[in-house]
Amino acid sequence: MKSQKIRLVKRVRKEEMLDKIAQGRLNKFYQEVCLLEQAFVKDPKQTIQQYLHSSNKELTAVACKRITLNEE
Repeated sequence: MKSQKIRLVKRVRKEEMLDKIAQGRLNKFYQEVCLLEQAFVKDPKQTIQQYLHSSNKELTAVACKRITLNEE
């Protein structure tokens, strides 16, 4: 009985750990791929979305263009 409880606790902890790992990987993916989730260049502590909302609550990104300087 005691060994079954130990196995159950270990399994639950493992599942919780796997959930946290998966959530962390998803968060990292969104921070790299989604414009509004990326760090603001002038203040990396806040995201672009947070910066837009701090400037004006109604601001949002509607388009994004990538510009490359000194392309060889």
